[in-house]
Amino acid sequence: MYTLDPYDHQSECNLDLRFCACGYESCIPDNTVGPNIPDYYTLHFIIDGCGCYQSPTKNYYLKAGEGFILYPHQISYYTPDTHNPWTYYWISFKSNKAHTLLEGISTPSKPIFHHHEASMPLAKTIYQYSKASIPLALKDYQFLSYLYALFYQLKLPNRGTTLPKTPQQRYLDYALSYISQFYQKPLTIQEITEYVHIDRTYLYKLFKDSFGISPKAYLIQYRINKACYLLEHTEIPIKEVAKAVGYDDYSLFSRIFKKQKGVSPQYYRKHL
Repeated sequence: MYTLDPYDHQSECNLDLRFCACGYESCIPDNTVGPNIPDYYTLHFIIDGCGCYQSPTKNYYLKAGEGFILYPHQISYYTPDTHNPWTYYWISFKSNKAHTLLEGISTPSKPIFHHHEASMPLAKTIYQYSKASIPLALKDYQFLSYLYALFYQLKLPNRGTTLPKTPQQRYLDYALSYISQFYQKPLTIQEITEYVHIDRTYLYKLFKDSFGISPKAYLIQYRINKACYLLEHTEIPIKEVAKAVGYDDYSLFSRIFKKQKGVSPQYYRKHL
């Protein structure tokens, strides 16, 4: 499983790019990882085998030469194939300019990418370098150079398959990013439209076309999925869980939770 190198990955990210951790996994068949809600970005480079990556909106069956990205605060699951489980390198980083770094590679609404003969060896090199006996301060500089080289290779045109970013995808990514950052607050759809600079009708169309549901329904699902994670993996009082996912009104949270999951939050925590 993930073992973080001794870098201060919890400190404030004041740099454009900061290496957090890396690793190599030869996975056990059908051993699902998740629900996973990371605090940083993690690139996965599949080098052998195959498996299924489940984002909040879609399932992707991926194989060697492909990869997926875990986005901060976005719930995901991933499972190695039964007969041919995947092997991958993973690299975690923080950045206050992640949208720019990942542009043309992946988006929160489509968190997959293709890598090629130049980018995969860089992922391997980063992993091998993490084990080198070099002072940490010097390692940081080398990791940054490797990471920028990696993003450069992933962005190269006509190498693998880059994901074109249409204006519609940009608007949708901004909306999803805003939701992931502020779902804990009494967020309204009007705030999202003002942030993205589009009208409510257009925002509705974007979500309906991409996810089959309205922005309001997506926000509710996002909050309830976060609540489920807290109910399953923490002992936080249920009223505090409600507040943590944006519901100051506990009775409203309870009604919405039961409508979404078919059971009360208390029952969910006790039996599921």
